Amino acid sequence: MKALKPLCLLILMLTAAAASGAPTAPIRDDPGKDAVDIFVDLIIVRPVSLVATVVGTGLFIGLSPFAGLATIAPPHDAIVRAGNAFVGLPACYAFKRPMGDLSGGQYSFRPDGQPNWCQW
Repeated sequence: MKALKPLCLLILMLTAAAASGAPTAPIRDDPGKDAVDIFVDLIIVRPVSLVATVVGTGLFIGLSPFAGLATIAPPHDAIVRAGNAFVGLPACYAFKRPMGDLSGGQYSFRPDGQPNWCQW
């Protein structure tokens, strides 16, 4: 009976927290997304994007000396472009993209010519 007391207390606290009426964020912000897209995004796409971010970070570290050499010639932005391609874009796809949005976002440029990453 003593072993059930902490479990009952935990269930009571969770029930009280759930019933407190605290505002919650909507699960979906776009009614066009269905449960299958959200499930595939959560179970398959996000973990793969996280792995791609980790692998891209390793590649960026390994290839940064070559990108540094390429930075010598104009437009002098090879390190930034390599970092955005290997780390920035996969990280944005994993962490900034809305849940269930598998469109891939937009690839655009700012007025100064630098790429706009993660435009969802």
